[in-house]
Order: sequence, then C-alpha cells, then structure tokens
Amino acid sequence: MRTITSVRLICDAAKGKGISVADCLRDTGLLESEIGQDDLKLTVEQEIAVIQNYVSLSGGQVGLGAEIGFQMHVNVFGIWGFAILTSPTMRAAFLTAIDYVKLSFVLAKLSFAETETVGELTFDMSELPKAIEPFVLERHTVVTLNFLKESLPESALADIYLKTTLSDPDYLASIEKVLGIKVKGGSECHSLVIPKQWLDLPLPKSDPVTLRFCLEQCDTIVAKEADEENQWTEKVKQVVLEDIAEEKTLNAVAEKLSMTERTLRRRLNDEGTTYRELYANTRLTVAKELLEASCLNVDTVSWRVGYAEPASFVRAFIKKFGFSPGSIKKAC
Repeated sequence: MRTITSVRLICDAAKGKGISVADCLRDTGLLESEIGQDDLKLTVEQEIAVIQNYVSLSGGQVGLGAEIGFQMHVNVFGIWGFAILTSPTMRAAFLTAIDYVKLSFVLAKLSFAETETVGELTFDMSELPKAIEPFVLERHTVVTLNFLKESLPESALADIYLKTTLSDPDYLASIEKVLGIKVKGGSECHSLVIPKQWLDLPLPKSDPVTLRFCLEQCDTIVAKEADEENQWTEKVKQVVLEDIAEEKTLNAVAEKLSMTERTLRRRLNDEGTTYRELYANTRLTVAKELLEASCLNVDTVSWRVGYAEPASFVRAFIKKFGFSPGSIKKAC
C-alpha cells in the first residue's frame, strides 16, 4: 500500500495541462473527492493506472516524470528520506534506500552494485508497462538526483550519468537537457552511474544518532504495516464466523463494519482478495475442520456452514481442497 502523495502530484500537474482529474483517475477505483485525504492508501496497480492515463492524455510528452520528480524532495518521503540523508556515506545511503524501499514511492525494483571504478543504482522496470517506462525512469532519476544534490558537492554531478535501454536519439537529447546530466542510450539496463570516489565521501548531514532513530522508526512502520496488511480480511472473517450458518451478503458485512459496500470491496481488493472468495474459503475451511474433528456427516456440515444444497457444498469443497468431503473419515 502507498500514500496518495504521488498520485496527487500527478493530478495537480494534469490540471495544469488542462487534463481533468476524473480522466486521470479513470478505471482506478479512486475518486477526485478522495485525493485530498492524506490518510488514503492505494495499491501499486492503482498508481500505475493513474500514470498510464496521464501519459496517454498528455500525448507522451518528454519530461512528464521529471516534472513530478522535481517536486519530490526529502520532506515528501518522510522518515525514509531522512534515513537516507543522515547515512554516513553515499554507499550506505543507497543500501538504506533499498532496505526500506517499501516506505517510498518507488515503482521499479532497486539494486546497487559496484565495479572497480563506479557504483550503479539500477532501476529494474521489467514488470512495469512499457508505455510508462520513460515516465518512471525520469521520476526515479530526478528523485535520486534531488538526494545527491543535497549530499554531494556540485562538482560530483558532472561525473554522474544515466544509462538507459531507451534509444530514440530525439528522446535522449531532450531528456539529457531536462535532467542536467549525460544520458547514454541503448544500454542493457536503466541505471544511474556514480564514480566510486564519491561513494565513501562522508555525507554533510550524516548523524549517527538521527540515523539510528530513523532506522528504528522505519522498522516500526514496516512491522506495523505487516501486521495491518490483511486487517480487513481478518475483520470480514470474524463477521462471517459469528454465525456461519447464516448467509451474509457483502452489504450486510459492510454495515456490520460501519462502512459502505464500495469501501469494503476496495479494501479487500487492496489486500488481494474479494468478498466472494473470502466468504467461500472461510466457510469451506470451517467445514473441513468440522469433518476432521467431529462425527458429523457431510449433509449436516454443509448445512452448518450455510450451504442450502449439499451438492453445491461438495462441488465447492472438491474445487478448493482437491478431494471430496466424504473422503474424510472419522472413527466414532
């Protein structure tokens, strides 16, 4: 799950180009009225969909991603950004960024490697739609450069360059001007290349005490998000289990949880499931446990977990577990 900040910046940029926010949010499940909610969370898929809409509606202009990246300074990234800035060296900063990348807006997979002469921060976009690759590359590069400008002497920037798989000469010439660094196209990967001499330079804002505090906070947030990752799935399960024999609609469960049906559907989708799937799996899991732990026959168990027809129960059971409920024998 991600904060709304990145999408909000895109929507603001779209309005400046005369593009409606509603069009930017098309087919994402997000509403224009929600964009101002600071606590709103969205999925990677939703952010990608917004970017796809924006790039398409903008006619694929060069520099769209860079424009957003230039607005993403350290304050936008919260504790993750401060942990990077207070790292002892640039090498340590890159590794910290990768370790806690879940707390950022990064869409690409980050990795860092060194040769005898340079360090390379690589942006793996193999799982992203090709249409948004330039946007994501621009945004990620500019965000990284924003951090580098706060951490390295200005002279260091002249030695840094971008490698990219993109090869269109007009695009490369244009984006080189936008980024302010050299760009080498036709490479095997997307990566920002930094001479090794800068990797061990003490960073001006390095502070061991602040860094330790930031890393502790990052660990706390990651742990909390892991605990909350499937919180709505568990809440729905509890409602279903309260009276599993009673058939419950999504709307009934949503009312029980004091929210709208649409909101609950979206939150379950964010956790990678649907109400229909969750409801069926909960009932069938309980049925299997009853068959294994009691002397109840299949028809009785079917009724107890809310199935009106035993035949429907048997079909669903076999589909989920791969064997029939009747094959579970209990000595009574």
